[in-house]
Amino acid sequence: MQSNRIKCTLFVLVLPGIMMGASCGGKKTEAEIGGSVTAALHKNKDLAHITVTAHEGVATLSGWVKEPAMASAAEAVALEVEGIQEVVSELAIGINPAEQEQLGAAVRNVIRPYERISAIISDSVVMLNGRISKSSLPVLVQQLEALKVKKVVTKDLVEE
Repeated sequence: MQSNRIKCTLFVLVLPGIMMGASCGGKKTEAEIGGSVTAALHKNKDLAHITVTAHEGVATLSGWVKEPAMASAAEAVALEVEGIQEVVSELAIGINPAEQEQLGAAVRNVIRPYERISAIISDSVVMLNGRISKSSLPVLVQQLEALKVKKVVTKDLVEE
């Protein structure tokens, strides 16, 4: 006589920083719930780099986002996942450190010909200091704005 048992296949899928195992029905594992949150976040490219851990119904989000609205969106996405009752956000708001370094290098290249100009960059805002001719200032500002910065602040410049 043959048994009518359901066979379950166990598999392990390793994604960057996440190990997911398939359960045979019943309650999802914490790894599966965390993987579901990660998959939901990956649907939005602005949220795809967020790291998720799940433990006892709490999803912890870490990493960075560009704007507070993106952090709120990530929290909302996580709360929609079955098995998540609470979200703890450890998200930093601002520019990605790698993008900040790239922007800094690009700004340095732009201001290099202007020997008496220095720049401070904070959260994609470029604050210029030093001396510059009136005719050169609009050109410099246009070059910096082409880098897609949030703002160019020129109040500490002395025009000659």
